[in-house]
Amino acid sequence: MNEQCKKLARIVGESESGAILEVIVQPGSKREGIEVMDGEVIVRVREPPSEGRANDALIRLFRKKLKLKASIIAGAKSRKKKLLVGNASPEQVIEAICKTIT
Repeated sequence: MNEQCKKLARIVGESESGAILEVIVQPGSKREGIEVMDGEVIVRVREPPSEGRANDALIRLFRKKLKLKASIIAGAKSRKKKLLVGNASPEQVIEAICKTIT
């Protein structure tokens, strides 16, 4: 596990329903993707932030790239969001993210 992935433990929590993950979304990006920078998960989506389109793209990207089902539980109108990753442990979320970025 690289150094960036080790830092993820501080932003991935646990709840009864699954893992809680903090992400920063960059809507309107030229390319889609997930990266870890300075211990934060940055998610780039092509869609604009209007009418919840960037939020929908975020959820689709998690399902497609990480094979995880996520829902936004805080920050729906902000770039900084909290996601509930259902039926997954924090370790599983970290592992999925790290496999995607390495």
